[in-house]
Amino acid sequence: EKRSNTIETLLSFPITETEIVLAKSCALLTVLGIALSMTLLIPVTLIYYSHLYIPEILAGYLGLLLYGLSVIGISVFFSSITKNQVIAFLYSVICIFLMLVVATEFTANVLPKIVQDTVTYFGFLYHLSNFIKGVIDIRSVFYFISLFAVSTFLTVINLERRG
Repeated sequence: EKRSNTIETLLSFPITETEIVLAKSCALLTVLGIALSMTLLIPVTLIYYSHLYIPEILAGYLGLLLYGLSVIGISVFFSSITKNQVIAFLYSVICIFLMLVVATEFTANVLPKIVQDTVTYFGFLYHLSNFIKGVIDIRSVFYFISLFAVSTFLTVINLERRG
């Protein structure tokens, strides 16, 4: 909207900045949900031919949706900072990559053990691994939702500041 100069028109409508950001996030979450629903055929086929534990698969999908929600929040925030879509994409990719890599063996060799344990807790993989195991941990749900909420809040503040 900034690059095509439609942000002024969008902000002149009788809707709040919060509604704009939440509508964009819901649209992106819908696209993610459609993409994930297309992969449901794989576990359904495997359930037919073998004995898979269905709640574990559903917990994994819930984890992917929550992970996607937090990534959407981060990406929308970086999109609100800059006019250039490529720069917003690069900022998002770098931030998401760093949040993924902090919980891997890569940081175990670089950081001291105390720092690495603390930083690992704030990484995506630590919380996503609970869902992949089939465990719906309320701390992980809260982590992903709060990450989305904070990034959405920062996006709304950035939009209000411009308006």
